Amino acid sequence: MAGVRYSIQFTPEEREQLNRLIRGGKPSARIVTRARILLKIDEGWKAPQVASALDVAEGTVYRVRRHC
Repeated sequence: MAGVRYSIQFTPEEREQLNRLIRGGKPSARIVTRARILLKIDEGWKAPQVASALDVAEGTVYRVRRHC
């Protein structure tokens, strides 16, 4: 999957909302993992890097990016 088909850029408010979600402690692990994936992508990480860092499949990273 060469190239970036789905670009993600968050506003500072959106980024802070994702960070609050991660730190909140209430959401399910699945939601927290998705938020972490989105934040890493927003920081400019490539899918293989995100997958390795968060211990998820690359396909998961691509799906989360696509559905955002």
